[in-house]
Amino acid sequence: MIKDIPFFEDCGDGKQCAQIAMRNVLKHFYDWNVSLAELDVMTGRKEGYWTWMPQVSGALYNLGLDVRQYSKDDLSPSLNEGDIRERFGKNAEKILKHVDIPIVSGSIKRVHEYGIFERKRLFSRDLESCVDKGGIPIVWIDHNKIIGRDDCHQGHSVTFTGGEGDKVFYHDSGPNNQVKNREVDRMVFVNAWAAAGYGAILVYGER
Repeated sequence: MIKDIPFFEDCGDGKQCAQIAMRNVLKHFYDWNVSLAELDVMTGRKEGYWTWMPQVSGALYNLGLDVRQYSKDDLSPSLNEGDIRERFGKNAEKILKHVDIPIVSGSIKRVHEYGIFERKRLFSRDLESCVDKGGIPIVWIDHNKIIGRDDCHQGHSVTFTGGEGDKVFYHDSGPNNQVKNREVDRMVFVNAWAAAGYGAILVYGER
């Protein structure tokens, strides 16, 4: 099943894939047309920085949506440079250039306060089940695993739209090669998802 979910392209600074996924969700559930600038304010993102999952899940929760955030990794109540170096190793330097630690740390605390995080490894069938129930999964992947590039971690958030057999589908906002319902081999997708800690936000509609 492939769900008909609104699709927008990353027409901003090329680092707003998470905001685009939020835009898809808000258009679908609320029929809102929200600008990237407004979404940056909601998530606390500054130009040139990347957006982490808690920034998105917390913002969607504040907008009245039924949201759950999952990862196989624990979500520490705070975030510092040492945490990033330990988790990402050789990729840490690149990531540190694009992470706003105070903003991310604050969003993590709010997610814990809201009680919307669960440390749990999801499977692709869980994403499909969410879609079947009328929800929308926002999934974090390592895009380099998708395109077969042996390079440092390239975090990317996509809107999962369904699965059929050994294929899965998601909206890829770009900034390059934007594709609605991009078709990807299921195992390639799972490997890319695993590289990002099986991070996902499942949005089930209005609370």
